[in-house]
Amino acid sequence: MGCDFATNGAFFDMSGEIGCESVVVSDEKVYGAFKEAAPVLGVRSVDNTVVVSYVGKDLLGDGAWEQLIQGRGWLVRNGTVTIEDSPDLDVTSKFVMEKAPRTAVGIMGNGTIALISVDGEESIDEGADLFEFAELIQATGFVVAINLDGGGSQTVVLDGEVYNVPHCNDTDSVCQRKVGAISCLNRESN
Repeated sequence: MGCDFATNGAFFDMSGEIGCESVVVSDEKVYGAFKEAAPVLGVRSVDNTVVVSYVGKDLLGDGAWEQLIQGRGWLVRNGTVTIEDSPDLDVTSKFVMEKAPRTAVGIMGNGTIALISVDGEESIDEGADLFEFAELIQATGFVVAINLDGGGSQTVVLDGEVYNVPHCNDTDSVCQRKVGAISCLNRESN
């Protein structure tokens, strides 16, 4: 099965030594490295409940989750921008403050799981800082959202075609970076 809408996903080690720097669960199999105090969005195996939360490593065993992705930064919670309350972020860091391509996953007010991306190019300070991105997410109608890998990893694919202008080297060269994981959503079938 393909993806109707796909973006880059979890943060990863570009050296290729450890793969994902955060946890990803795909079809109940756990990949990557667990990060303490980093938010997740997942679908529980037992009842297909969608959960956005902080989880302990003990809750990540094979079979506990159907799908799950761990982000870096809880951007919106209960419809409110919550970056300053996110324990895994230093709000004065370059990561938070730089203008860059950004990607997030979350839940809209009607309960729909959605991905959102902002294009940009780090080398010329084009894009959104994390506060601006969170404000956009909130204004778009998300009630909860977590930050995913962005920057040079950001590529948006819609119906099998690259939809944005990816800059894999954080420069003006247009290219797609190999990533450790993607986020994939399909339209609801009727």
